[in-house]
Amino acid sequence: MRFYLAVSQIAWAIALAAPAAAQPASSRDPFHDVASLNARLRQLQAAHPTTTRIVTVATVAAGDVLALEVDPTGAFVATTPSLLVQGGIHGNEWISTEVVLRLAELTVDPDDPSWRGLTYRFIPAINVDGFAHGSRKAVDVDGTQYDANREFPVPGQPDHASRPLVAALRDYARTGRVVAVLDYHSAAECMLWPFAYSPAAAPPDRKAIAAITTAMATSVGFCSGQVAKVISYKHEGTASDWYQDALGAPAILVELGAVNEPGSQTVEQILIDQERPYRLFLDWLGARGLRPTEPPPPTVAGCTTTTVAVGAGPLGYQATGPVCDGQRHGAWTFRFAGGGVLREGTYERGREHGSWRSFHATGEPQDVGAYAAGKPEGAWKRYAVGGGLIEERTFVEGSREGELQRWLADGTLWQVRGCEHGMCVTQCKGTTGRRSCALLATTDAPAPDRHAKRSPTPRAKATKTAKATRAIKAAPTVKRTPPPKRPRRR
Repeated sequence: MRFYLAVSQIAWAIALAAPAAAQPASSRDPFHDVASLNARLRQLQAAHPTTTRIVTVATVAAGDVLALEVDPTGAFVATTPSLLVQGGIHGNEWISTEVVLRLAELTVDPDDPSWRGLTYRFIPAINVDGFAHGSRKAVDVDGTQYDANREFPVPGQPDHASRPLVAALRDYARTGRVVAVLDYHSAAECMLWPFAYSPAAAPPDRKAIAAITTAMATSVGFCSGQVAKVISYKHEGTASDWYQDALGAPAILVELGAVNEPGSQTVEQILIDQERPYRLFLDWLGARGLRPTEPPPPTVAGCTTTTVAVGAGPLGYQATGPVCDGQRHGAWTFRFAGGGVLREGTYERGREHGSWRSFHATGEPQDVGAYAAGKPEGAWKRYAVGGGLIEERTFVEGSREGELQRWLADGTLWQVRGCEHGMCVTQCKGTTGRRSCALLATTDAPAPDRHAKRSPTPRAKATKTAKATRAIKAAPTVKRTPPPKRPRRR
């Protein structure tokens, strides 16, 4: 429970922070604003005119809320099972927008048969007003700010009218046949299954949804569990709760990691990492019969060298390596659009295995670690440009274990978190306070649990006793006469 409570504090700190200032244009290349984001969606549609289409979900002050729909068959039959992938319902969680766009860029690939059996609806930025201004909240037609992720009907309560943006999203989700939802946020590094409105409520197939959520989370080293329990995101009116309850669609809420430097190559690493749980989720839908599969194409005997291009501009990459019997196998290299090495490592039958490294645009190492059967394993280190160690964490079968430490560029230890089974407790943060990182580095005393029920310390007890003793001594003595004894009844 202490781990759950600690993570909840992290989530609350993120969720209740004041709206961030709009990101500078250079930090979100190539998507400087709503117009350029929507232009990218239209470019994808123009490049694949027979298998994609653009739908306007809503129009608000900052522009159109667009969905890119993908049908690998080009038929767009309303009864075909559909996966809804959404981000940016909180406008300042812009990394969620980038991830949804990346998944759309993957899925429009006409040569990849793994996408068949579903239609897809990608909405990278629901709250485009907030996205345009770096604000968490949306803006209503009367100028009132509100949290769009609190506007949905609550399971078990009477339906109600939502504000226009959310009402339009609900209407859009009801069209066709949505069978599953991925709802992207940031920045708690968790993957969570419904419900958020009550820890006592759970979807009918709780065990199955919990199992795939855990599998997806450990593939990228995230924590997992029920929304209301793990990060205590116990709120009413959330989108994922409504999708699960009203549509009967398994709705997984993905809390991505934080990106302190939006323009850094950390963004590209997050985008590539999220491809892994996305494929796992699609395989799960297939196993449940929600994604009818087609016979695979004939495999080519032996291995062939293949190059895959994904994305465009600074956030795009090219990956080259051997494919053996339809699976990546052997050494692969990912390169920036400019040609420099982005990351490199080996696959074993389609899964990352063994040592992997990623690099800054300068060519210096960024992340160094290893995978085992597609899950991070052992110690992982992150380096700043210039070579300074800025983060170290340890994984066991994809779960964070032991200490997670972070340093500033000047070598100052600024955060230590203790992790167990994927859940992490912040032991120190910053260089001030009762439990600063400077103090933690010079003592072996355990960190206090801010959430535990406290009993007075021995010193406090002694002080209280001394005060009480002094008070008794100072008080005048009053001699009391005992009452007369009553005769016993016989």
